[in-house]
This record gives sequence, structure tokens and C-alpha cells, in this order.
Amino acid sequence: MWATLEAQAKEAGHGGMDFIMMYDFIDAIRNKKPAPMDCYDAAAWSAISGLSEMSIARGGGVVDFPDFTRGQWIHRKPHFAV
Repeated sequence: MWATLEAQAKEAGHGGMDFIMMYDFIDAIRNKKPAPMDCYDAAAWSAISGLSEMSIARGGGVVDFPDFTRGQWIHRKPHFAV
């Protein structure tokens, strides 16, 4: 996907990944495919800032990353974008 969309994504935010993620999400809606990201992915991505703040407040200490899926991540099938 990156090789195909690199030119279009070049000027988008976060090195083009914002464009790629939105493109993949819209493609899933249009073609009735599974979304490339679910609520668990969103929670994990969103947790990074808060966990980083906690680590900094602890002088760079390790902070456990929460398992929002309660162990069910092991059974998830990977999403392969085309």
C-alpha cells in the first residue's frame, strides 16, 4: 500500500501515515471490508501519551502497558491492507 500511495501521502501529516490510515479506513467502508483499526487499536494508540507522561514523572521509569483486550489479542487475525 505504501509503495502505491507514497506520492499522494508525501505531504500528509506524520510522514504520510495519516493519509495511509485514512485511505485504508475509507477503502474498508467503501468496499465493505473489516476496518483496519478497531477500538482496541485506538485505545492502545491513545494510551502512549498518558503512559509517556507517567514514565517521565517517574524519572523515566518503566510503566506497564495495559492490555485493553484482556488477553484476547492473541486470537485476533491480522489485517493485511491491499
